[in-house]
Amino acid sequence: MKQYKKSVELLDAGLCSGCGFCVAVCPTNAISLIIRNGFYKVYVNEARCSGCGLCLTVCPCISHFDEHVSDFEFVKYDPFVGHYINVFLSHATDIELRLNASSGGCVTSLLIYALDKGLVDEAIVVLPDEKEPTCGRAVATSHIDTIRNSVGSKYTQIYMADAVKRIIKFRDKRFAFVGLPCHIRALRNIERVLKLRNIVIRFGLYCGNLPSAWASEY
Repeated sequence: MKQYKKSVELLDAGLCSGCGFCVAVCPTNAISLIIRNGFYKVYVNEARCSGCGLCLTVCPCISHFDEHVSDFEFVKYDPFVGHYINVFLSHATDIELRLNASSGGCVTSLLIYALDKGLVDEAIVVLPDEKEPTCGRAVATSHIDTIRNSVGSKYTQIYMADAVKRIIKFRDKRFAFVGLPCHIRALRNIERVLKLRNIVIRFGLYCGNLPSAWASEY
């Protein structure tokens, strides 16, 4: 418990990215996200906490399991880009989708293609949060119209917990996942710890930090 409390204090001091993966895996529902100064931050009900440490194991700001991507065949390395196989410039061929997108609509097009071809059963995408309009909420969907409506960058924090809970619950479904680096790292942690094998496609997006959801009030 001492290690646990020390780590929670670190999160409270500013390491928490507000991804919500800890909320999704907590077996006693002791963790929630609260909005503090316009940012999602972790809140732990110590009376309900069992001290299992699962939240710390999946936290992208505290834990990550090194994957030896440099050992993969054909992998190259650049000090600014990192490990990669190849680099392409792409955009959606659907003109309407491309014009409505923030950066060409490539990810949205690939999600639609994956669903249409039966490569995945559901995709994790982001829509505006009805409860917190200045934030986004990840949802799992099998509807192409919902994916089209999710097009465009969301320059705010994303509540991921409900979508991640669905991934954990429905292990027989194949999911495509779209997320920022902290989300992808947390997802990898969960896959390793819970032995998930149902994430078949992962799209990682760039993140350049973000302002407070209350920025427009100042």
